[in-house]
Amino acid sequence: MKVGSLLFNTLNTASSELFLWSLTAIICAPPAIVLFHSGVNAFAHKLVREGLSLSTPGLQILGHDIIPSYSLFRFIGPRGGKSHVYSGLDQAPVEKGETFTLLDGTVVEVSSGYGWRGDIGIAGASKDHKGVDLATSMNTPLYAPLDGVKVQCWWDSGGGGQVADIWIGPELYQALHLAECYPGTKAKGEVLAHTGDSGIGAAHLHWQQQVHGTKVHPKRGMLQAVLNPTLMPEYHNYAGSPSLEDRMITCVIGYIEGAATKDCEKTNAYWGHRDSNRHNHGFFSSTNGYPSPEAADSAELAKLKGVTPHIQEKAKEVLGGELSNAALLMALDLKNQSPDAANRLFKYLPSPDPTPEEIINARTAALTESRREIGTGGSPNLNVAADQTRRVTQGLDAMNHLQKLRQENRDK
Repeated sequence: MKVGSLLFNTLNTASSELFLWSLTAIICAPPAIVLFHSGVNAFAHKLVREGLSLSTPGLQILGHDIIPSYSLFRFIGPRGGKSHVYSGLDQAPVEKGETFTLLDGTVVEVSSGYGWRGDIGIAGASKDHKGVDLATSMNTPLYAPLDGVKVQCWWDSGGGGQVADIWIGPELYQALHLAECYPGTKAKGEVLAHTGDSGIGAAHLHWQQQVHGTKVHPKRGMLQAVLNPTLMPEYHNYAGSPSLEDRMITCVIGYIEGAATKDCEKTNAYWGHRDSNRHNHGFFSSTNGYPSPEAADSAELAKLKGVTPHIQEKAKEVLGGELSNAALLMALDLKNQSPDAANRLFKYLPSPDPTPEEIINARTAALTESRREIGTGGSPNLNVAADQTRRVTQGLDAMNHLQKLRQENRDK
């Protein structure tokens, strides 16, 4: 009797526990399925990253807003998107109808904004637009806004055409529909790509920004810097004086390169010449594939102005003071001739205000070392000492000539 009663109680207890566990499983199953289902997780991730918005429907005819779409609210706005590289850049989102100024002064409009835009009448065009479109013409250059920008080029068979993945620090930006893309690590002001009409649609630039692999609403600052690198904050924050104005840099280096007279008049070489088996043009004798000498000059000047504060900071660190105008100008000319040699220059400069002979000797030593170690700086048969003597002598001569002309004009 006792055995039967014990067995009954045990089974009754087990049944109760089984019932309770089953009830718990039934209650917890729906939340668990929701929490661990891959589709739900993907939606939640997208919601956190891109937010939830509600807009009124709009009407477009031939690309013009007849009834504009209005955003009613936005819940949990896009996370991230802030520049990790330059916090001083404009972080406002790019909107349709805004304008951007190119390096040559041309103004382009944002023709299509970020987000849902419906059917725009172009076969294959995305209705959920994960970037912004700018009405750029063919071969508009895009520039590296700072040193060390990494570019990867690939073809998007889905309609994007030629694409450039542009890594700026830890951030990824993408330019689509390009005419040309130039892979590699770029210096400040160097051309990354030229816009075009590859893929779907007429000539324009589609610009995207990603944060942790998710496309977000692009911000104004970095897009403006890629279109016009002179607008990067540091281009306006020079390390201090003395400084060299644009005309002095351009004319002196142009004279050294044979593309300008001492009075800064353009020579035939400005429009195109061969140097070390390469076709160069512009005052800076550029070989970077710019569409015109004027575009090359703007980009190369921006590059040299961009490195000026770094040169002066290095001078203060190594030599105890900023370079004189003559030394700075000759450092910029060496940077234009051989960036690697210019990086070695401070090993050989004896002071921040060296004599012409000391500048020649320092440049000769830096370029010789560079050519010996990595092979940069002109043709294999270049006489480095003679070349540096010529460049420094001509450069300082042109600098003094232009300063004299300026003073004479002031005295009149």
